[in-house]
Amino acid sequence: MPEMSEIDKIDNKHSDGPIGDKDLPLTEHIGELRNRMVTVLIVFGVAFLIVFAFFSDKIMFLMWNDLVSADIGMIAYEPLEVILTRLKLSLIFSLFCVIPLTVYEAFKFMSPGLYPHEKKFFLMVVPSSFVLFLAGVSLGYFAALPEIFKFTILYGNDLAIPSLSVKKTYSIITNVLIGFGLTFQFPMILLLAIKIGLVELKTLKERRLWVYGGLLTFTLIVAPDPTGFSQLLVVGVLVILYEISMLLARFIKV
Repeated sequence: MPEMSEIDKIDNKHSDGPIGDKDLPLTEHIGELRNRMVTVLIVFGVAFLIVFAFFSDKIMFLMWNDLVSADIGMIAYEPLEVILTRLKLSLIFSLFCVIPLTVYEAFKFMSPGLYPHEKKFFLMVVPSSFVLFLAGVSLGYFAALPEIFKFTILYGNDLAIPSLSVKKTYSIITNVLIGFGLTFQFPMILLLAIKIGLVELKTLKERRLWVYGGLLTFTLIVAPDPTGFSQLLVVGVLVILYEISMLLARFIKV
């Protein structure tokens, strides 16, 4: 049998891999990853400085007026309470702003090693996950939080004048919004679990009631709310997304 040429060896080596995939030294992979991470960090740093310097105070007042009340003043019980709250809000908004760039850089880094159907699945799932997170945050901001503050403030308004701490109030706001956003990742997690074989679609259909109970328990932990309004709201939406996820699982291939 004739000996294979060097070109034939290379072609044979890559015959089972994605088209365009190349074997590069580990140092080149690390260098590329470092450069992409540096790009994201620079953009994040610039965004953080801009948000903190020009928009953090406006964001604070906008959220306070929308969710609490313009008639209730902010109270700072610690010297650095306001500045730390502005830093926290700036950090969260900056992270949110660089998510699209992070996804793009991650895709460009992984793209050479992905098959066409894997690229398609990545481009479908990751942007959808971002949209779902945004939908969860929007639901928490426009539906759940106003009701939470309305109930908690009005409940004791006849006994005492409400005096809300800046730090604690914005901590509740950010925790609820992040909790709603994470909760809305459930359809993507479910879809991925079905596709990689962790769970079967038939089993999920047959045990709907158990899943709904699990959703309620999960929501009680992730999106705490003494009124119970936000939990019921999230569970109702998740039940709808759960059914949609099972429907999509029939047609989406990894």
